[in-house]
Amino acid sequence: DVGLARALPEGGTHITTQVSGTPGFIDQYYQTTHHFDASCDGFSFGVVLLMLLTGRQTHEGGEILNEFCMGRGADVLRDFSCGWPLSVAEEVLSVAQKLIMIPRRDRITIPEARRRLEAAAAAHAANPPGQGGAVERECIICWAPPTVRFGCGHSFLCAADACLGAWLAEHKPCPHCGAAVEQGQIEQGAHVAQQDTFVAPPR
Repeated sequence: DVGLARALPEGGTHITTQVSGTPGFIDQYYQTTHHFDASCDGFSFGVVLLMLLTGRQTHEGGEILNEFCMGRGADVLRDFSCGWPLSVAEEVLSVAQKLIMIPRRDRITIPEARRRLEAAAAAHAANPPGQGGAVERECIICWAPPTVRFGCGHSFLCAADACLGAWLAEHKPCPHCGAAVEQGQIEQGAHVAQQDTFVAPPR
């Protein structure tokens, strides 16, 4: 689905073909005009980025991925089980949105998308969480001290609505052991941040 633009003749702006590709990755412009250019490649790449960020398919639960992501921020869209750093997730979402946006003239190019993604990765590598006096363990969403422990014995979130609330709303399992996370089996308090990531639950 990504790469057809390589067939463009030197100096050409687009090629005209029969529509081909995987549903969900095909730019609407290409579907209606049969004209394929570099921005159509970018659209497909943007959809791939959204799939990586959210962990969702292009069509899931009766919703199209592009539409599902509209109006939602990276703090709730990112696949928590992958441990996306928020700053990186925000840039991935921004890049993806710029690749698929309408009107097409406002889209960024794939080389520009690559530069932005590489810059975000480099910035995160240069300033990893947990440095500069931060506590050793952090909430996997906002990097605050993890003040919540679940029934499985693992702690990985703080009690903020954007973290614990979002996790419960999405019915996400524990990223460490895959156990279901249930409201009634939550221990909260500052003492949790001073304990190990895993504390065996009482029998």
